[in-house]
Amino acid sequence: MIKNKKGFTIIELLVVIAIIGLLATLAVVSLRGAQVKARDTKRLADLKQLQTAVELYYSDNADFPSPADWDGFESDLDEYISSVPIDSINDSAHRYIYMYDSTEGYVLGIVGEELTDNQLAQGSDENFTGYDGIVTSFGIITTAALDCSAAQTYCLVD
Repeated sequence: MIKNKKGFTIIELLVVIAIIGLLATLAVVSLRGAQVKARDTKRLADLKQLQTAVELYYSDNADFPSPADWDGFESDLDEYISSVPIDSINDSAHRYIYMYDSTEGYVLGIVGEELTDNQLAQGSDENFTGYDGIVTSFGIITTAALDCSAAQTYCLVD
């Protein structure tokens, strides 16, 4: 008598599941790199928008914004930018920074995740040591200075 063999064996199913799991893991790992690059590119674009808004504020008021906190910064720039950007991660390590000193001018900065040397070289002022009174996007005011030469830090200085 001839046996009809239909279906897959347990071993065949386990091999297929293992291959699918491996491919899914590789996809997730490669996607993470793309997400990091996208967030850093957005940070740079947002920083340029903030710089334009600050310069427009200056041209109308003959002075740069000098807010007490990030909410005040948003309020000052209300008519110059549709919404002041907030970092997608927005923690103490990843944030937008605005500092102002009436004698020195202003600095806008970001701390990225994996900014390339090419991105850092385009416009960042690495020699700037910063002023006191950093205002971050999540509302904390500190007395530390922004070090634009630090790793993954990009600064636009007036």
